Amino acid sequence: MVGAIEEVDEGEARAIIDTDLLGPLWMSQAALPVMREQRSGHIVQISSVGGVGAMPFFGLYNAAKWGLEGFSEALADEVAAFGVRVTIAEIGSMDTEWATGSMRFSQPKNVYDAIRAERLGTAAVPWPHDPGATGGGTSPAAVAERLVAHIADPEPGRLRLLIGEDAPSQVAVVLDRRAREYAAQAHA
Repeated sequence: MVGAIEEVDEGEARAIIDTDLLGPLWMSQAALPVMREQRSGHIVQISSVGGVGAMPFFGLYNAAKWGLEGFSEALADEVAAFGVRVTIAEIGSMDTEWATGSMRFSQPKNVYDAIRAERLGTAAVPWPHDPGATGGGTSPAAVAERLVAHIADPEPGRLRLLIGEDAPSQVAVVLDRRAREYAAQAHA
C-alpha cells in the first residue's frame, strides 16, 4: 500500500493491518498451544527493514511491521521458558513483485505530488512499471536458505535476523539517527 497517511482510507488501512499484523498474530496464537505442549518450536515472523524505520508514503506498511516486531519481541520473552524460539526476519530489498505488479496505491491528493516525486522518483500514481519486472535484491530462494540455516542452528541465538546485502546498512542508518535524536535529549 503506497499512500500518504492522509490518503489511505479505512478499508486500505484495515487490509494491510489485517494481512501484515493481525494475520501473523492469529497464526502465532494458533501454533503456540502445540509448541508449548511439545516444549519446542520456532515461530519466524517475516518483517522487513520497514519494521525498523519508516519511509514517506509507506506509513501503513511500516505501522504493520512495527506492530509485528513489537508483539514478536514480547512473545519471544513470553515463550522462551517453553522451549519456543521466535525470530523476526528483517529483510532488505527482495526480488519479488512487491514494488511492481503487486503494489497497491491509495487515491492520491495533489498536494503530495511534489513530495511524492522527490521521495519516490515520480508523482504518477500508480507509478509506471514493467509488467515483467521484479523488485530486484535478494532472491526468495536465498532468503529461504538463510531462514532454514538460522532455524537449524540449535543455539537460541538472536531475535532479529537481517537478510539481504542492503539490510544491515539500512537498519544502521535508522538506528544511528534514532540514537542521535535520543542523545540530544539526554538532559530530559
